[in-house]
Amino acid sequence: MAITKATASSVAPAAKGDLVVGSATNDAAVLGVGTNNQILVADSSTATGLKWATPASGALSFTQRFSVTDPTYSYPTTRGIIYANSLYVAWFDYGFIFTSSDAITWTERTSGFTRADTILRVKYLNNLWVAVGQNGTITTSTDAVTWTTRTSNMGTNQINDVAYGNGYYVAVGAGGGTTNTGGITYSTDGITWTRKSQSITVGTGYNCVVWNGTNFLVGAGVSGGNNYLYASDPSSTWTAAASTTSAINNIIWDGTRHYFNSGSSHRVSNSTSILSSPQTLQGMGNPTGNKQEICLYNGRIYVMQYAVICSFAIDSSGFANSYKFEGYGGFINPDFSSNFGSQSNNCFFIGSTGMLIGSDNGRIATSF
Repeated sequence: MAITKATASSVAPAAKGDLVVGSATNDAAVLGVGTNNQILVADSSTATGLKWATPASGALSFTQRFSVTDPTYSYPTTRGIIYANSLYVAWFDYGFIFTSSDAITWTERTSGFTRADTILRVKYLNNLWVAVGQNGTITTSTDAVTWTTRTSNMGTNQINDVAYGNGYYVAVGAGGGTTNTGGITYSTDGITWTRKSQSITVGTGYNCVVWNGTNFLVGAGVSGGNNYLYASDPSSTWTAAASTTSAINNIIWDGTRHYFNSGSSHRVSNSTSILSSPQTLQGMGNPTGNKQEICLYNGRIYVMQYAVICSFAIDSSGFANSYKFEGYGGFINPDFSSNFGSQSNNCFFIGSTGMLIGSDNGRIATSF
Protein backbone atom coordinates (compact mmCIF):
# COMPACT_ATOMS: atom_id res chain seq x y z
CA MET A 1 0.00 0.00 0.00
CA ALA A 2 1.37 3.36 -0.93
CA ILE A 3 1.67 6.04 1.72
CA THR A 4 -1.07 8.60 1.17
CA LYS A 5 -1.53 12.11 2.44
CA ALA A 6 -4.06 10.77 4.89
CA THR A 7 -1.82 8.10 6.40
CA ALA A 8 1.11 10.50 6.59
CA SER A 9 -0.95 13.17 8.32
CA SER A 10 -2.04 10.70 10.99
CA VAL A 11 1.55 10.39 12.17
CA ALA A 12 2.59 13.30 14.35
CA PRO A 13 6.25 14.21 14.91
CA ALA A 14 6.96 14.66 18.60
CA ALA A 15 9.96 16.99 18.51
CA LYS A 16 11.75 19.54 16.38
CA GLY A 17 13.70 17.78 13.68
CA ASP A 18 11.64 14.58 13.66
CA LEU A 19 11.04 13.15 10.19
CA VAL A 20 8.01 11.40 8.73
CA VAL A 21 9.27 8.55 6.58
CA GLY A 22 8.01 5.38 4.99
CA SER A 23 8.33 2.10 6.90
CA ALA A 24 8.85 -1.50 5.84
CA THR A 25 5.06 -2.02 5.94
CA ASN A 26 4.47 0.97 3.65
CA ASP A 27 3.06 2.92 6.56
CA ALA A 28 4.19 6.34 7.66
CA ALA A 29 6.52 6.41 10.64
CA VAL A 30 8.41 8.98 12.63
CA LEU A 31 12.20 8.94 12.71
CA GLY A 32 13.30 10.89 15.76
CA VAL A 33 15.84 13.64 15.35
CA GLY A 34 19.47 12.67 15.82
CA THR A 35 22.04 14.36 18.03
CA ASN A 36 24.21 17.31 17.02
CA ASN A 37 26.50 16.70 14.04
CA GLN A 38 24.98 13.31 13.19
CA ILE A 39 24.05 12.57 9.57
CA LEU A 40 21.20 10.61 7.99
CA VAL A 41 22.34 7.36 6.38
CA ALA A 42 20.61 4.43 4.68
CA ASP A 43 20.38 1.23 6.75
CA SER A 44 18.23 -1.65 5.47
CA SER A 45 18.25 -3.31 8.90
CA THR A 46 15.99 -0.61 10.40
CA ALA A 47 12.21 -0.41 10.01
CA THR A 48 12.42 2.83 8.06
CA GLY A 49 15.55 2.01 6.08
CA LEU A 50 17.22 5.08 7.61
CA LYS A 51 19.13 6.00 10.74
CA TRP A 52 21.12 8.82 12.28
CA ALA A 53 24.84 8.12 12.66
CA THR A 54 28.03 9.88 13.68
CA PRO A 55 30.19 10.44 10.57
CA ALA A 56 33.53 8.68 10.40
CA SER A 57 36.40 10.93 11.34
CA GLY A 58 38.39 9.95 8.27
CA ALA A 59 41.45 9.42 10.44
CA LEU A 60 43.65 6.48 9.61
CA SER A 61 44.10 3.66 12.08
CA PHE A 62 47.19 1.49 12.19
CA THR A 63 48.04 -2.13 12.90
CA GLN A 64 51.50 -3.23 13.97
CA ARG A 65 52.87 -5.70 11.41
CA PHE A 66 56.51 -6.23 12.27
CA SER A 67 59.27 -5.68 14.82
CA VAL A 68 63.01 -6.31 14.59
CA THR A 69 63.70 -8.89 17.29
CA ASP A 70 67.44 -9.44 17.24
CA PRO A 71 68.56 -10.51 20.75
CA THR A 72 71.80 -8.51 20.53
CA TYR A 73 70.61 -5.41 18.70
CA SER A 74 67.14 -4.87 20.12
CA TYR A 75 64.84 -2.04 19.06
CA PRO A 76 66.86 -0.41 16.27
CA THR A 77 65.39 2.80 14.87
CA THR A 78 63.41 2.38 11.66
CA ARG A 79 65.19 4.77 9.30
CA GLY A 80 63.00 4.48 6.23
CA ILE A 81 60.42 2.54 4.20
CA ILE A 82 59.90 2.50 0.44
CA TYR A 83 57.82 0.64 -2.13
CA ALA A 84 59.29 0.15 -5.59
CA ASN A 85 59.47 -2.56 -8.24
CA SER A 86 56.63 -4.48 -6.50
CA LEU A 87 58.53 -4.70 -3.21
CA TYR A 88 58.50 -2.99 0.18
CA VAL A 89 61.93 -2.33 1.68
CA ALA A 90 62.59 -1.09 5.23
CA TRP A 91 65.95 -0.18 6.72
CA PHE A 92 67.19 0.34 10.25
CA ASP A 93 70.10 1.00 12.59
CA TYR A 94 72.79 -1.70 12.83
CA GLY A 95 72.66 -2.39 9.10
CA PHE A 96 69.33 -4.22 9.19
CA ILE A 97 67.32 -4.35 5.97
CA PHE A 98 64.05 -6.23 5.43
CA THR A 99 61.82 -6.80 2.40
CA SER A 100 58.17 -7.70 1.98
CA SER A 101 55.74 -8.23 -0.87
CA ASP A 102 52.70 -7.20 1.20
CA ALA A 103 54.07 -5.06 4.11
CA ILE A 104 52.79 -7.71 6.53
CA THR A 105 55.33 -10.55 6.35
CA TRP A 106 58.94 -9.33 6.36
CA THR A 107 62.22 -11.14 5.58
CA GLU A 108 65.68 -10.02 6.70
CA ARG A 109 68.32 -9.62 3.98
CA THR A 110 72.09 -9.31 4.27
CA SER A 111 72.58 -5.63 3.50
CA GLY A 112 76.37 -5.42 3.18
CA PHE A 113 76.47 -3.01 6.13
CA THR A 114 78.18 -3.97 9.38
CA ARG A 115 76.27 -4.03 12.66
CA ALA A 116 78.23 -0.90 13.63
CA ASP A 117 76.70 1.13 10.82
CA THR A 118 73.27 2.60 10.20
CA ILE A 119 71.58 2.51 6.79
CA LEU A 120 70.39 6.07 6.16
CA ARG A 121 68.72 5.86 2.74
CA VAL A 122 67.57 3.22 0.26
CA LYS A 123 66.24 4.08 -3.20
CA TYR A 124 65.32 2.24 -6.37
CA LEU A 125 67.07 4.16 -9.14
CA ASN A 126 67.33 3.27 -12.81
CA ASN A 127 66.51 -0.42 -12.15
CA LEU A 128 69.04 -0.63 -9.30
CA TRP A 129 68.53 -0.66 -5.55
CA VAL A 130 71.09 1.57 -3.81
CA ALA A 131 71.64 1.78 -0.03
CA VAL A 132 73.86 4.39 1.64
CA GLY A 133 74.80 5.11 5.23
CA GLN A 134 77.47 5.43 7.84
CA ASN A 135 81.18 4.71 7.41
CA GLY A 136 81.11 5.65 3.74
CA THR A 137 79.09 2.56 2.85
CA ILE A 138 77.28 2.07 -0.46
CA THR A 139 75.69 -1.24 -1.38
CA THR A 140 73.66 -2.13 -4.47
CA SER A 141 71.25 -4.85 -5.53
CA THR A 142 69.17 -5.74 -8.57
CA ASP A 143 66.45 -7.42 -6.48
CA ALA A 144 66.82 -5.99 -2.91
CA VAL A 145 67.60 -9.54 -1.76
CA THR A 146 71.30 -9.96 -2.55
CA TRP A 147 73.41 -6.86 -1.83
CA THR A 148 76.98 -6.09 -2.92
CA THR A 149 79.24 -3.56 -1.17
CA ARG A 150 80.80 -0.96 -3.47
CA THR A 151 83.83 1.26 -2.92
CA SER A 152 82.40 4.74 -2.41
CA ASN A 153 85.76 6.53 -2.07
CA MET A 154 84.14 8.56 0.72
CA GLY A 155 86.46 7.16 3.40
CA THR A 156 84.63 6.81 6.71
CA ASN A 157 82.36 9.76 6.03
CA GLN A 158 78.63 9.27 6.45
CA ILE A 159 76.56 9.18 3.24
CA ASN A 160 73.09 10.64 3.69
CA ASP A 161 71.28 10.37 0.37
CA VAL A 162 71.49 9.24 -3.25
CA ALA A 163 69.73 10.21 -6.50
CA TYR A 164 69.87 9.36 -10.22
CA GLY A 165 69.59 11.53 -13.31
CA ASN A 166 71.31 12.51 -16.54
CA GLY A 167 73.07 9.14 -16.64
CA TYR A 168 74.62 9.49 -13.15
CA TYR A 169 74.10 8.15 -9.66
CA VAL A 170 75.03 10.85 -7.13
CA ALA A 171 75.51 10.21 -3.41
CA VAL A 172 76.12 12.96 -0.86
CA GLY A 173 77.18 13.19 2.75
CA ALA A 174 79.78 14.41 5.18
CA GLY A 175 83.46 14.95 4.56
CA GLY A 176 83.46 18.34 2.95
CA GLY A 177 86.18 19.76 5.18
CA THR A 178 87.19 23.40 5.05
CA THR A 179 87.26 23.40 1.24
CA ASN A 180 84.26 21.09 0.76
CA THR A 181 86.40 18.46 -0.88
CA GLY A 182 84.67 15.13 -0.72
CA GLY A 183 81.00 15.50 0.13
CA ILE A 184 79.91 14.05 -3.24
CA THR A 185 80.61 10.78 -5.01
CA TYR A 186 79.13 9.77 -8.37
CA SER A 187 78.86 6.78 -10.70
CA THR A 188 77.53 5.95 -14.16
CA ASP A 189 76.69 2.34 -13.29
CA GLY A 190 76.29 2.23 -9.49
CA ILE A 191 79.35 0.01 -9.26
CA THR A 192 82.41 2.24 -9.73
CA TRP A 193 82.23 5.51 -7.78
CA THR A 194 84.34 8.68 -8.10
CA ARG A 195 84.65 11.22 -5.32
CA LYS A 196 84.21 14.80 -6.48
CA SER A 197 87.02 17.17 -5.42
CA GLN A 198 86.21 20.86 -5.43
CA SER A 199 86.50 24.07 -3.44
CA ILE A 200 83.13 25.68 -2.87
CA THR A 201 81.61 27.91 -0.19
CA VAL A 202 78.64 26.09 1.32
CA GLY A 203 78.03 24.16 4.54
CA THR A 204 80.24 21.08 4.70
CA GLY A 205 77.49 18.63 5.65
CA TYR A 206 75.50 17.53 2.58
CA ASN A 207 72.09 16.33 3.75
CA CYS A 208 70.09 15.42 0.65
CA VAL A 209 70.14 15.26 -3.13
CA VAL A 210 67.47 15.30 -5.83
CA TRP A 211 67.46 15.36 -9.64
CA ASN A 212 64.84 17.73 -11.09
CA GLY A 213 65.34 17.04 -14.78
CA THR A 214 67.79 19.92 -15.15
CA ASN A 215 70.10 19.85 -12.14
CA PHE A 216 71.14 17.80 -9.17
CA LEU A 217 70.29 19.89 -6.09
CA VAL A 218 72.19 19.17 -2.88
CA GLY A 219 70.83 20.53 0.41
CA ALA A 220 73.57 21.54 2.84
CA GLY A 221 74.45 23.46 5.96
CA VAL A 222 75.09 27.19 5.80
CA SER A 223 78.48 28.75 5.03
CA GLY A 224 79.18 32.09 3.39
CA GLY A 225 75.42 32.59 3.17
CA ASN A 226 74.98 29.55 0.90
CA ASN A 227 72.98 26.46 1.83
CA TYR A 228 72.74 24.36 -1.34
CA LEU A 229 74.66 23.58 -4.50
CA TYR A 230 73.67 22.42 -7.97
CA ALA A 231 75.08 20.99 -11.19
CA SER A 232 73.69 19.21 -14.22
CA ASP A 233 76.79 17.00 -14.47
CA PRO A 234 78.27 15.85 -11.13
CA SER A 235 81.73 15.46 -12.66
CA SER A 236 81.73 19.11 -13.71
CA THR A 237 81.56 22.40 -11.78
CA TRP A 238 79.07 22.74 -8.91
CA THR A 239 77.57 26.13 -8.07
CA ALA A 240 76.86 27.21 -4.50
CA ALA A 241 73.71 29.26 -3.88
CA ALA A 242 71.49 30.60 -1.12
CA SER A 243 67.79 29.81 -0.81
CA THR A 244 67.13 30.44 2.89
CA THR A 245 69.28 31.28 5.89
CA SER A 246 69.11 27.82 7.46
CA ALA A 247 70.33 24.34 6.54
CA ILE A 248 68.27 22.38 3.98
CA ASN A 249 67.50 18.87 5.20
CA ASN A 250 65.17 17.38 2.62
CA ILE A 251 64.16 18.28 -0.95
CA ILE A 252 61.25 16.83 -2.93
CA TRP A 253 60.67 17.46 -6.63
CA ASP A 254 57.13 16.78 -7.86
CA GLY A 255 57.82 17.42 -11.53
CA THR A 256 56.68 21.04 -11.30
CA ARG A 257 58.17 22.57 -8.17
CA HIS A 258 60.41 21.89 -5.17
CA TYR A 259 59.32 21.34 -1.57
CA PHE A 260 61.95 21.36 1.14
CA ASN A 261 62.58 21.64 4.88
CA SER A 262 64.74 24.50 6.05
CA GLY A 263 65.17 25.73 9.60
CA SER A 264 61.80 25.95 11.33
CA SER A 265 59.56 25.82 8.27
CA HIS A 266 58.59 24.02 5.08
CA ARG A 267 59.23 25.91 1.84
CA VAL A 268 58.15 25.75 -1.79
CA SER A 269 60.01 27.02 -4.83
CA ASN A 270 58.27 27.20 -8.19
CA SER A 271 61.57 27.38 -10.03
CA THR A 272 62.07 24.37 -12.28
CA SER A 273 65.85 24.36 -12.05
CA ILE A 274 67.08 25.76 -8.70
CA LEU A 275 65.64 26.71 -5.30
CA SER A 276 65.01 30.35 -6.10
CA SER A 277 62.35 32.63 -4.52
CA PRO A 278 61.17 30.11 -1.91
CA GLN A 279 57.98 30.83 0.02
CA THR A 280 56.89 29.44 3.36
CA LEU A 281 54.08 26.89 3.44
CA GLN A 282 51.82 28.28 6.15
CA GLY A 283 50.25 26.02 8.76
CA MET A 284 52.53 23.10 8.04
CA GLY A 285 54.13 22.80 11.48
CA ASN A 286 57.78 23.11 12.34
CA PRO A 287 60.32 20.49 11.26
CA THR A 288 62.10 19.18 14.35
CA GLY A 289 65.33 17.33 13.66
CA ASN A 290 64.66 13.91 12.14
CA LYS A 291 61.23 13.74 13.72
CA GLN A 292 59.34 15.30 10.85
CA GLU A 293 58.88 13.72 7.45
CA ILE A 294 57.19 15.24 4.43
CA CYS A 295 56.01 13.50 1.26
CA LEU A 296 53.68 14.08 -1.65
CA TYR A 297 50.86 11.75 -2.64
CA ASN A 298 47.74 12.15 -4.77
CA GLY A 299 47.81 15.94 -4.81
CA ARG A 300 48.40 16.42 -1.09
CA ILE A 301 51.39 17.11 1.15
CA TYR A 302 51.63 14.68 4.07
CA VAL A 303 53.51 15.65 7.21
CA MET A 304 54.27 13.51 10.24
CA GLN A 305 55.71 14.81 13.48
CA TYR A 306 56.04 12.35 16.33
CA ALA A 307 52.59 10.68 16.49
CA VAL A 308 50.53 13.16 14.49
CA ILE A 309 49.88 12.75 10.75
CA CYS A 310 48.17 15.48 8.74
CA SER A 311 47.86 16.47 5.12
CA PHE A 312 47.31 19.60 3.08
CA ALA A 313 45.89 20.10 -0.40
CA ILE A 314 48.17 21.76 -2.96
CA ASP A 315 46.80 24.64 -4.97
CA SER A 316 47.89 25.64 -8.47
CA SER A 317 50.74 27.75 -7.07
CA GLY A 318 52.08 24.90 -4.98
CA PHE A 319 50.83 26.29 -1.70
CA ALA A 320 49.41 24.09 1.02
CA ASN A 321 45.85 24.63 2.20
CA SER A 322 42.79 22.66 3.28
CA TYR A 323 44.29 21.08 6.38
CA LYS A 324 43.16 17.55 7.19
CA PHE A 325 44.00 15.50 10.26
CA GLU A 326 44.88 12.01 9.02
CA GLY A 327 45.42 10.12 12.27
CA TYR A 328 47.83 9.03 14.93
CA GLY A 329 50.57 6.75 13.83
CA GLY A 330 49.97 3.51 15.65
CA PHE A 331 52.90 3.71 18.03
CA ILE A 332 51.54 6.47 20.25
CA ASN A 333 47.89 6.83 21.19
CA PRO A 334 46.01 10.14 20.86
CA ASP A 335 46.75 10.85 24.52
CA PHE A 336 50.44 10.14 23.79
CA SER A 337 50.47 7.19 26.17
CA SER A 338 52.30 3.99 25.27
CA ASN A 339 50.79 1.73 22.65
CA PHE A 340 53.34 -0.43 20.81
CA GLY A 341 56.26 1.14 22.68
CA SER A 342 57.32 4.32 24.37
CA GLN A 343 59.15 5.61 21.32
CA SER A 344 57.77 7.90 18.63
CA ASN A 345 57.21 7.54 14.91
CA ASN A 346 60.33 8.13 12.88
CA CYS A 347 59.45 7.69 9.19
CA PHE A 348 56.55 6.96 6.92
CA PHE A 349 55.67 6.03 3.36
CA ILE A 350 52.43 6.45 1.41
CA GLY A 351 51.45 4.26 -1.51
CA SER A 352 48.36 3.14 -3.36
CA THR A 353 47.48 0.60 -0.65
CA GLY A 354 47.82 3.03 2.26
CA MET A 355 50.39 4.29 4.71
CA LEU A 356 53.28 2.57 6.48
CA ILE A 357 54.98 3.98 9.57
CA GLY A 358 58.28 3.04 11.21
CA SER A 359 59.05 3.75 14.86
CA ASP A 360 62.13 4.53 16.90
CA ASN A 361 62.00 1.03 18.36
CA GLY A 362 62.21 -1.03 15.19
CA ARG A 363 58.54 -1.52 14.48
CA ILE A 364 56.38 -1.10 11.39
CA ALA A 365 52.63 -0.48 11.28
CA THR A 366 50.26 -0.15 8.33
CA SER A 367 46.93 1.54 7.72
CA PHE A 368 45.77 -1.50 5.72
